[in-house]
Amino acid sequence: SSYDGRCSFFGYSDVLDDGKAWAIVLGFGGLLAIITTMLMHCTIRFDTGKRQKVTADNFASANRLMGPGFTASVLVSQWTWVATLVQSSNVAYQFGVAGPFWYAAGAAVQLILFSVLSLQVKRTAPGAHTICEIVLSRWGKPAHICFICFCLLTNVMVNAMLTIGGAVTISALTGVNLTGVAMALPLMVTVYTVHGGLRATYLASFIHVCFIYVVTLVFCFEVYTQHSDLGNPTRVWENLKAMAGKVPVEGNMEGSYITMYSRRGLMFGAVNLVVNFGTVFVDQAYWQTALACRTPSSAVWGFIMGGLAWFSIPFAMASAMGLAARALDLPLTAAEANKGLVPPAVAVHMFGPPGAFLFACQVVVAVMSSGSSEQLAVAAIFSWDIYRRYINPEATGVQIIRCARIVICLFGIFSGLLAILLHTGLGLSLGWIYSSVGVFCMMFGITGWVVTAQLVGGEVTVQTLGEDLPVLVGNVVSIATGGVLSVLLALLKPQNFEWEVMRDLLRHFLVDPLLSVADELESRFEEVVYESSRGLMRRTVLAACSLTLTIVVIVPVLGLSEGTMSHGSFMTWVVFVIGSAMTAGLLTFLLPLFETRESLLRMVDAGLQNVSTLSSMIQTPIPSFSLDSSSVHRSRMPSLNFPDASTVQGILKKPNNPPAGGRGDAVSEPSDVGVWGVRVDGSARAVKAAQVDAVLRGNSLDAQRGEVHLGIAFRLESECDVEKRAWGSSGLPEFKASSSSKGSEPA
Repeated sequence: SSYDGRCSFFGYSDVLDDGKAWAIVLGFGGLLAIITTMLMHCTIRFDTGKRQKVTADNFASANRLMGPGFTASVLVSQWTWVATLVQSSNVAYQFGVAGPFWYAAGAAVQLILFSVLSLQVKRTAPGAHTICEIVLSRWGKPAHICFICFCLLTNVMVNAMLTIGGAVTISALTGVNLTGVAMALPLMVTVYTVHGGLRATYLASFIHVCFIYVVTLVFCFEVYTQHSDLGNPTRVWENLKAMAGKVPVEGNMEGSYITMYSRRGLMFGAVNLVVNFGTVFVDQAYWQTALACRTPSSAVWGFIMGGLAWFSIPFAMASAMGLAARALDLPLTAAEANKGLVPPAVAVHMFGPPGAFLFACQVVVAVMSSGSSEQLAVAAIFSWDIYRRYINPEATGVQIIRCARIVICLFGIFSGLLAILLHTGLGLSLGWIYSSVGVFCMMFGITGWVVTAQLVGGEVTVQTLGEDLPVLVGNVVSIATGGVLSVLLALLKPQNFEWEVMRDLLRHFLVDPLLSVADELESRFEEVVYESSRGLMRRTVLAACSLTLTIVVIVPVLGLSEGTMSHGSFMTWVVFVIGSAMTAGLLTFLLPLFETRESLLRMVDAGLQNVSTLSSMIQTPIPSFSLDSSSVHRSRMPSLNFPDASTVQGILKKPNNPPAGGRGDAVSEPSDVGVWGVRVDGSARAVKAAQVDAVLRGNSLDAQRGEVHLGIAFRLESECDVEKRAWGSSGLPEFKASSSSKGSEPA
């Protein structure tokens, strides 16, 4: 081949120069950040026809209005690390077809199983902001502090892996200084995360996931249908069979690369399975995604679809790039493979420098897509669980947002410095950190890890600790110890906790006491949701366990029965690889667009109206006038009498009787009807006339936009920032004006 005599792929010259490297990191990454920030501004400014103020709850939970499609897209984005692209291809290069499957299967089932927890948290603690708040309400301060440490350590290690993977890959392709790239990548993420919070993260995730799927499919089609050296599954299958005789895989059946019978592949799958339970279940980012869902069913379907859709990314990427690297017999060294340079080597071979540029852009997107979620998760823990709980219990929403934004900026800088320390200072590779992250913070796990490394390698070094068996023992002991201790303590000291009271225990986390009244009203609706979701819980457990059993047990057993893949079996494998990636890509692209179609139409309509207004202003002379701000809305809106905090506390102590219209029923013939008072941008004004008119006519409100209708009281979180309300004599928010306004614009 053209590589005869070469003992390294990247050791001879840089594929791209420094200028192109910074164009990718700062240019492409900065462009994505600017686009996301602009989209965030448009949703705030044009979605509702008036500029909204970003509240603390909005910043942390995106108003809790996310549907299953957007949730699935965000989960795919959060779970697509740099390791998803590079480490999956590395194990495919080492173990053959068993590598892509065990990487994908060992990390997809966690999202599927998390659907059970997402349903439970939406049923019992829909108003929480972090998992640590739930732990505090359930187990108290000691457990709260413990979980803060666990969650923060998880976020720190995940960010270190993201930054190291991105910086090492770009540095290897271009020769650019690794320190500079490691510092620049996290800071690109902070640009839009600090501006819009979780909503900005959702918008960025949608863009990033689309780009990742497109690039992955480009590589798949190039390997299996286009490239002259391979170009079809038959050629790949033949080359892999030939490579089994040249470089056989230790522990694989007949040393083959096209068999699921792989001892090291199975061991990696076990490590991958255990590690990722910790990096999902202890990561605040996934709890935050669950809490941001609109309904319990949205959370369930979002996590199940997200897990299945994510499965296709490492499965397709590794099946294309990892197997192609082995089939082409590229001169990759073990050090280059462990650094995650298998896919860029194939990209360079197939496309030349443009391939390196394309893959580097994909790496930047992977860092940004996961990095924003991790930064926001750390900010949520610091602002809600540390700052507001232990430093400033009386913190306002503005102060909480300010704290979160400061933490995001500082954590971005810290992520870069930590990545430099771990990789340059300690010499730890991406693969080493990825395999060992599940061991940290567990005394028994660390003990088993170190002892096994000593027994197997004869000494305890970074290299022996990174071997398969010590890593497997350490991770299994860690997760088993936690499970055994939890069960034993629950049996020895049982606590018959009523989970239904979790909503009441979380009330004290609300920033504005006035919002407690709205939560008091919504709690009636939540009781109905809780009862109706019991059947959903049984179905969710059954679906999650069935899918996990199928992926982890049934499919591998069927693969083992096949032995070494025949030509027909490999063709089926390739068709499934490409088909699953195309299906998942379309799913994560079309469903979010469908769910947000009304918001998109409102934004387009508002934009066109602004353009029309601007055009009219340009063509028409502007008359001079003076405006007394005190007279604004005076003729259209009654004087609003807002209660103070003490009055609200008195209201909360009153018994709440269901409204006369019944739970969830619109009022068809209201007496003493009027306008609900709100404050928007510091100016008192009425709720949008069209919405009030809809209530007066007895029409039900659109629940998909977050409008909760409880008798004669409702709030419109997606329409405006509701800070204060007018109160009726009954102690509950209600309309107050002349009933003669029915059918016309309200007073």
